[in-house]
Amino acid sequence: MPRKTLQQGIQASKTISRQAYLPPLMRMPLEIREQIYGEVFAALPRATVGLLQTCRRLYTEAQPSLFKRSLPFTSQHDLLDWIRHVGPDHLHHVRSIRVNLANVISSSQLNELSLRSPDCRSSSPISRLYEQELQRLSTAFQLLPNIQDMTICKQRNCHGDLVGRFYENALALLARYYPRLQSLAFYVDQVSLEVVSSLRQLRRLRFTGYSTCSPQQTCKVLQSLPQLEQLELFGPPPDLPFQQRAGYTGQYVGQSVTPDVVRRLRPLKSFTVCEIRDPLSDEDEVFFQEDMLLALLEAHSRSLRKLVISTDFQPSEETSESLAKLLSASSLRHLDLGWPAMHSSILEPLPSTLHKLQLTVHPSLTAEAIGKYIYVEEDFFQYLSSITFRIDGRRACPPQLLANTRETIRRLKSVGIAAFVDTWHPVISKASFAT
Repeated sequence: MPRKTLQQGIQASKTISRQAYLPPLMRMPLEIREQIYGEVFAALPRATVGLLQTCRRLYTEAQPSLFKRSLPFTSQHDLLDWIRHVGPDHLHHVRSIRVNLANVISSSQLNELSLRSPDCRSSSPISRLYEQELQRLSTAFQLLPNIQDMTICKQRNCHGDLVGRFYENALALLARYYPRLQSLAFYVDQVSLEVVSSLRQLRRLRFTGYSTCSPQQTCKVLQSLPQLEQLELFGPPPDLPFQQRAGYTGQYVGQSVTPDVVRRLRPLKSFTVCEIRDPLSDEDEVFFQEDMLLALLEAHSRSLRKLVISTDFQPSEETSESLAKLLSASSLRHLDLGWPAMHSSILEPLPSTLHKLQLTVHPSLTAEAIGKYIYVEEDFFQYLSSITFRIDGRRACPPQLLANTRETIRRLKSVGIAAFVDTWHPVISKASFAT
């Protein structure tokens, strides 16, 4: 045997011998270990310190994953303080952040200044405060060069032209520093969507569905995003009645995403609607309605792989019929539906391609009824691997319904389907808007 081959064999033998004494985690490939670190940091944040203190090697490997998870900040001031504290060595690892943009000047301070000087709202000193805040925000974004996922939230009941320009300029900073951004969520409606059009690699867009843009302008912007495949509408915005009241002097905010806009988009892979109706408004449904579902059916039924609908109201008969047509015609892999008093008829049009199913349960649609339907149609649902039963978290759950759900979960697991129980709340989540 050649000497080189013999040395290689001895070295390989030593490597295998050393690996035999390593813990199971350290025997895995580095890519898998990094994925595990990320999952642990995201799901069990309290375990972070303990994991990093395990050993020096694990500390070195896992530390970057600590910064790659989604990092929430209650204000832009917190973001800047965190950047100063962390230092430059780790900032290039940051991939995802969520920032609640706090107003530069509080309403009480602005009102106090208004009493002293009626023209203060448009005066240069106030404008300079917003400009200085934008400069600080620009500095923060420059120090985070590898952001791929960004979420921008706003304070509720925060209005006015200066505020609107501040939010719009903040979005413009994203377009300047993150042209390769892949995921953007913003719960700000006093802005034009034009700034989004330069994000050519954007794949996921989540917003309220309302802005200062007309539907025609919105359609043009969304059509200019060649990679867009996920559209998520979390609206209408909760302070919309204030913005549309008589005498409001700020920029007009209206519905930007209409059924006609959805119909003219490139084929989408994922579509989400989370809608809460204003109890004081007489307006009809905005997004979860017949025309919107028919637009999805006509333009996206072949491409759609994920559909999420969460509302605090029951759909009309026409909306239910349109949803049934969409479900029957699509090849969905992930379906998540939640609204009060969901009827068992929703089970009939479920597509056979489903891998993951999430439904809200209550006395009129129990987990047992869903489970029985799955058992009967077992050959039809051959790809189904996961079911989540969601119980309405707004009111006390009847003990019988909870017991019924737990028993159904046990039976589903016995036939190889992962089943879970979770709490459901109609969204828009209040956490989407800074308070």
